[in-house]
Amino acid sequence: MVSVARSSSASLSTPVRASVRGLARAGRFAAIAVAMVALALGTTAPAVAGAKKTAVPASLKPWAGRWNGPEGLFLEIAPASKPGTVRIVLKDTLDDQATYVGRLDGDVIRFVRNGTAEAIRHGTGAETGFKWLAGKKNCLIVVEDKEGYCR
Repeated sequence: MVSVARSSSASLSTPVRASVRGLARAGRFAAIAVAMVALALGTTAPAVAGAKKTAVPASLKPWAGRWNGPEGLFLEIAPASKPGTVRIVLKDTLDDQATYVGRLDGDVIRFVRNGTAEAIRHGTGAETGFKWLAGKKNCLIVVEDKEGYCR
């Protein structure tokens, strides 16, 4: 946005003041237009030159991403900042959402939730215990017949 020092408005001629106001207004509209285009393209922040994008290791690819449960519940798995760990975002009740750090251990992801050791494994919708997910084939099971998420 264009800003003008306001030491003395009398020092600027009327056409110059109008031009400055017009540029400032155009700057606001340009910023709004850029924001609208970014939202339409699904990008909410501009890319920063030299910023590192966290690559998903091959061993984590079958796990990474968002997994949906019933009624808006979900599980998200992504690489964590420390090598060998994963970030788990878990909305496991309608009222709670928490972030955990886990680690890939063979064919499970291990993490601790509320003092209890948990293991996430691959399974089917029938193993989740939710009728809404019963027909799904690509799921993650946290607690068999009680808690699971599918794609």
